[in-house]
Parts: sequence; C-alpha cells; structure tokens
Amino acid sequence: MRALVVGAKGFVGASLVRRLLERGHAVVAIEPRQGPGRLADVAEDVEWVIGDGSSQEALLQAIGRRGVDAIYYGPYYRNAPGQTGVERELDVMAVAAWKLFQLARALDLRRVVFPSSTAVHGVQPDDGAPVHEGSRLLPNTLYGAYKIVCEHVGREIDAELGENVIASIRLPSIYGPGAEVASRRVNVPAVCAARGLPGRVDYVPQARVCIAHVDDCADALVQVMEADALAHCVYELGGLEVTFGEIADAVQALVPEAETVFGTDERSILPYRVDYSRARAELGFAHRELDAGMASVIEYERAQAREAAA
Repeated sequence: MRALVVGAKGFVGASLVRRLLERGHAVVAIEPRQGPGRLADVAEDVEWVIGDGSSQEALLQAIGRRGVDAIYYGPYYRNAPGQTGVERELDVMAVAAWKLFQLARALDLRRVVFPSSTAVHGVQPDDGAPVHEGSRLLPNTLYGAYKIVCEHVGREIDAELGENVIASIRLPSIYGPGAEVASRRVNVPAVCAARGLPGRVDYVPQARVCIAHVDDCADALVQVMEADALAHCVYELGGLEVTFGEIADAVQALVPEAETVFGTDERSILPYRVDYSRARAELGFAHRELDAGMASVIEYERAQAREAAA
C-alpha cells in the first residue's frame, strides 16, 4: 500500500508513519517546511513533498502519477494567543479536509482516514453514561464543531460511493513518547519525572480523563487504512478512563522521587467515559495498561537525555 500522510511530523502523524513503514507500506509525506522533525530516524524511508497540506494543488502533487491507496489528513492549526479571526484555522481544520474528501469521488482510494475527536460530544454527560458513535453531539469548542462538520461531509460522500471509503476515527486525549505536554497535559508527570523536575497539571487529582497511547492510536489507524471494507464510517477509539491522581501514582511507582503538582480544574472539557466496543469488535483494538504507557514516556525521555549527553 502507498499511503499519503498529511501532517506526518505531528505527534500522531509521526507514530503513524513509523507503523506504516514497519508494516512494509510506502509513505509519502507532505509538510510545509524542510527537515524531518520527529521522523529523523526514518526520514530516508519517506518520500517527502514540501507544500501546504491544505492546498489541493499540493495534495495532487504529492499523490502524483503513481497515485496512493490511502490518505491520512491530520494537520492541526490554532491561532496564536491574542490573534483574532478564524479564517486560517477554518481553512486548515475543515475546508481543506472537505476538499481532500472530494478526491474519494475521483480517485480509486481504499481509504481516507480523518482523525476526529471525542470533542464532538462536549463534556462528559451529567448522567455518567459512556459516549459512543450514536451519542448526542454537543461540542463546546470550535475544534469539536470542525470535526462534526467533517464527519458529516465524509458520511455523505460515503453514501454516494456506496462504501465506507472515508473513515472518521474519534480520538480521546493522546499521550505517549515524543511530546512534552500531549493532550490535557497528560504527559507532564512522566516527562518531568524523567527530567528530575516537578510536573504541573491543570486538574485536581480526582478529575477524570480518557487517554490513548499514541502508538496504540497509530496501530488502529493503520488497521483502518488496510481494511478491505469497513462496516461503519465513524469509530470511537476510546481509551483508559483514569484520574490525574492515578496518572501521578503510576509515574511515582516508576520514579519514586517523582512529584506532581495539581491544579484547580475539576472537569475536563472532553468526555472521560467512551464506549469503543465497535472498534474492539471490528478491529480487535485494545489499549495498553497505564503503567506501561507511562513507562514508555519515561524511557523515551531518558534515551533522549543520554543521546544529548553523548
């Protein structure tokens, strides 16, 4: 399979590229700037195209005459603090995704994978019930609203095609090696412990969050890309339901001198209880345990420190 990854140097994108290469697939990456970023160790195995991944011209150039079998569209853009207007954010997060989805009508693609988010649901429902693919959509951020619109566009195109070519995978808070902070600052306790520093999070110890390891996420995305057919066009990836106190305890069990300083927020802006039975049943998907996930972050940070000191 030849796969185009838009946003290959991002946190999830870089892990996805590695998984694709490990499974023997060819990878084309479109990035706006030179340099391998997180992919320095495998850069020579990737076909690089320098361009704006939100431009249809750049996408067609990356696809080239040889074509591709699957596309992942993962760019993330957020205005800098104090910057007004949402035009560029809207272009990258929604309009460019819609344009890419249109390619499914014209090209013989096996799959277009779109990383949606549990942000489409807003906060955890007051009744505590797990959210799932059929739950109410009530985003409390523009980010969540963008994801909903893209999901709907993908669903409509799939209906026209008569098969689920465009698949939206709803990601929870992603953590793992390769990011200092990660979503909801979940990485901070482990990263700071490895560096001998106190870690500071925004939430009280009892606050709950749904987390998925970045490499588990990449494995699921590759499975979706490789699938000959999908029964659905939307899947919840789900994750571990944990508290920030449990994250800190897992890190301290690995690094006894670790210290985590908690904040005052009591409720995450994302749901913490997610039913991912659809992905588990159809893709055989499972999440690694919390201690193994945090250990991978600590080991990565220590390896980076050893390399820098060498």
